[in-house]
Amino acid sequence: MSTSQQIVKVAVPAPLRQLLDYAANAPIAIGTRVLVPLGRRQCVGVVLAHADDSEYDELKLAQPLDEEPALSPTQLHAIARLADYVHAPIGEVVQSALPVALRDAKQTLWQSEIDYRPLEVPAQRAKRQCEVYAKITAKLAIDEADKAIVRQLIKNQCIEPFEQRAKTYLTEAPAVEPSPPLTNEQQSVLAALTNGDQFAVHLLEGVTGSGKTRVYIEWLQRIIQQGKQTLLLVPEISLTPQTYDRLQKALGVKVAWQHSGMTDAERLRHWRAAKQGEARLLVGTRSSVFAELPELGAIVIDEEHDSAYKQQDGLRYSAKTMAILRAQALKIPVVLGSATPSLETLQQASQGQYQHLRMTERATGSAMPSMQLVDMRPITPIAGLSPLSIEAIRRSLANDEQCLIFINRRGYAPTYYCETCGHVVGCHRCDARMTVHHRANRLKCHHCSHEQPLPTQCPSCQSVDVRLLGHGTERISEELSSVFDQVPVVRIDRDSASTNNKLKALLAQAQTGDPMILVGTQMLAKGHDFAKLSTVVVIDADQSLLSQNLRAAEELAQTLTQVAGRAGRSLTKGRVLIQTRTPDHSLLRDLIHRGYQGASQTLLEERKIVGFPPYRRMAAIRTESTDAKAALGVLDTLAHYLEAHSESVDILGPAPSLMWRRQGRFRGQILLLSDTPNPLHKTLRYAESALDHWKEAKKVRWHIDVDPYELI
Repeated sequence: MSTSQQIVKVAVPAPLRQLLDYAANAPIAIGTRVLVPLGRRQCVGVVLAHADDSEYDELKLAQPLDEEPALSPTQLHAIARLADYVHAPIGEVVQSALPVALRDAKQTLWQSEIDYRPLEVPAQRAKRQCEVYAKITAKLAIDEADKAIVRQLIKNQCIEPFEQRAKTYLTEAPAVEPSPPLTNEQQSVLAALTNGDQFAVHLLEGVTGSGKTRVYIEWLQRIIQQGKQTLLLVPEISLTPQTYDRLQKALGVKVAWQHSGMTDAERLRHWRAAKQGEARLLVGTRSSVFAELPELGAIVIDEEHDSAYKQQDGLRYSAKTMAILRAQALKIPVVLGSATPSLETLQQASQGQYQHLRMTERATGSAMPSMQLVDMRPITPIAGLSPLSIEAIRRSLANDEQCLIFINRRGYAPTYYCETCGHVVGCHRCDARMTVHHRANRLKCHHCSHEQPLPTQCPSCQSVDVRLLGHGTERISEELSSVFDQVPVVRIDRDSASTNNKLKALLAQAQTGDPMILVGTQMLAKGHDFAKLSTVVVIDADQSLLSQNLRAAEELAQTLTQVAGRAGRSLTKGRVLIQTRTPDHSLLRDLIHRGYQGASQTLLEERKIVGFPPYRRMAAIRTESTDAKAALGVLDTLAHYLEAHSESVDILGPAPSLMWRRQGRFRGQILLLSDTPNPLHKTLRYAESALDHWKEAKKVRWHIDVDPYELI
């Protein structure tokens, strides 16, 4: 290596837990993308540090791809802390912080555009040339009709073209539309939020319809008026378009957005707008927490309880964790908003770690909907509904109101069953039943995406005496259309709203307020405001009660409260009917009589008794392999090793995952529990080191999941 060269330490997109040394012919700023050789391939890495020397004599060359850093020092600090917390290779976390398009060496950090430098005024007789020349001198936009004149001006050496960085990526912000005045509760919450601008985490717990978004708007507007940028995270793509439109009109500033329904080019355009400060607010889903906002002054996480904020594969991180790490690094406030806060967040608030702000009344003054359990045990349902539910729907429609039928199961039916031999068609790659999708005439696995034609006879005994058992959104919609043939039945789920445009069209139809029946999954359970919706019916409310998952009861309480909150948000009194075959279950009774606050306190007490989060820290170490013995064998060896090398950590397992086989691979896990974080992370570092070096571990895939959301 030449003495004139600099040594740079680069995070590369590979499962490596250290930075790699490369040489640079000229100084490269930390955070800059570089093209580096890695084995037999070239890849895009990011410079994270400089060094005076290296243990290697010969270093390969790092070529800078941009003239300035893609990632800021404070962002890199938060990324490094996240990588350490979730025990992920630093290169994988850094790659997640880059837009997909910037992981390609061919893509530049900034988009360029052609501008023109005035050289000499054209002759007076060339009137059109003089007009266009004046536009260029005044930095006005060049129309399509001017292009031929521009070429003539270049030829006459009156102007000179040159390339520069694009100044704008977003359309102009619309004119501000006045917002309704704040209620007394909203004013009190806003006053508490604006008391300080240092790092703090605020929990804003407001009942559905209390106007949390209205508070966000007012608070974000004040932050923006201080010359700062803001970040608003939402859990679902379905919330992004309506939130985006509402914020643009209320704030009157340019708003960028990010979600998985956008193309890579669109995401890069909005990322650039945020990075160069053009966008004063970024609205986006989970990965938006990594976006570059050089003047970031505040972060809001809406529906903070939602599981969508935790990535369940690849880089297993929580957007809430990353948001708080960013806020700590920048010394800025964070707001966690929800009508149904997670148990972890409630526990942090009760210990004084978060400021707990409450809004207990709806902004419109309307009453909270009444909730009633409907015992389905003695009932033969029609279209999945009890007679009481059907009558409630009829009354609402007769009053020109809307109804929502909630069932958190898409497809036509969850089971294809043979009456002759009892065979149930399952996925050949997963321990799961195939779901019937009648309109597509297919059987689909919702876990691995395998699908096959819908058979006309039993695949096992060839009997034609087969039944489709259970209900999904598709079947409910079809059967309701027969029962209520005078009104539209609008289904909104991942199948019917498969693109952003389809989703916007369906939501626009619902927003008209015309009498209709909405049938939907989680996509409709939160964040939406349908003014004419008066009746909500929940089908199969108790299916989650049979789940062995850690958060099943908590999720059920949140979902039922959220979906109930869609009813009666205007002056119409709302009614919620929860159909169940376990009407005496304590959780359902708690929700009816004590609401989410009461139910969550009961769930917290149960967690404390069994020693689960939020009272103890948890991590999972999981393996998967096509060889069932290998999947559990590595974990068995690891569990014994960790028991001998760790203190103050309980190790549970190994055991097969709740779904033993998925996507053709067998999966196992061990759970680690500790009263405090330090012993847990120390033990995880032992596990990392062992698994990185054991020959046996190279035969399986393994990963660490800190603060696992599901025991999958």
